[in-house]
Amino acid sequence: LIGILMVGIAITGMLTSLGIPRVPASGATKLLRLNPFGEVFEGLGRLRQDKPLWLTVIGISYFWFLGAFVLTNMFYFGKELLQLDEFYIGLLGTYLAIGIGIGSLAAGRLSGDHIELGLVPIGSIAIGISLGLVALSASSYASAGISLALLGFSAGLFAVPLNALLQHRSGREEKGQLIATNNFMNTIGIFLAAGAHWLLKAPLGFAADTIIMLIGAITLLGTLII
Repeated sequence: LIGILMVGIAITGMLTSLGIPRVPASGATKLLRLNPFGEVFEGLGRLRQDKPLWLTVIGISYFWFLGAFVLTNMFYFGKELLQLDEFYIGLLGTYLAIGIGIGSLAAGRLSGDHIELGLVPIGSIAIGISLGLVALSASSYASAGISLALLGFSAGLFAVPLNALLQHRSGREEKGQLIATNNFMNTIGIFLAAGAHWLLKAPLGFAADTIIMLIGAITLLGTLII
């Protein structure tokens, strides 16, 4: 049943995509290279030459890092602190996802017909605060759900302008390469999230709410530094 539902969602998404307005081809003339890592390393070199683009990719990768980190920690948060079964733990991730969707729509509405980078620090600060609220909600399932929805909303505000800037600032001949390089970096962020959570949970033995509070403090500190 789950498989049938997922195929149905995929088909619905494909049909919905047909409504996206068509745009002319970019006119890029670069040929396909058989070595994908050569493209990635070249893309990383290009990103490092453009500080706004480099910070943009770092920000997007942090979005994916944070998502993977929080979802991993939610299992322990729900099991150890809220005493939940797997069904209700899964719902915690749903609240986060719904928040991201609503936050992304809000970012588009607030940006209008331009890229509103002012939403990025606002979203990042809100992410740090929301993580703190999640950590403090260990005694209430309702509070945890609301806090996770706020976290997702904040993440949507943070990520949408960054993705728009990446596409807008990339040159015609390099747009595909830089987006692919960004995707590679996003995957690295997800791997790092798994390693960071293991380090905090296993060797260091931090509780699930302490881990969330810590990553919230790191997010706020990183926002101030950048």
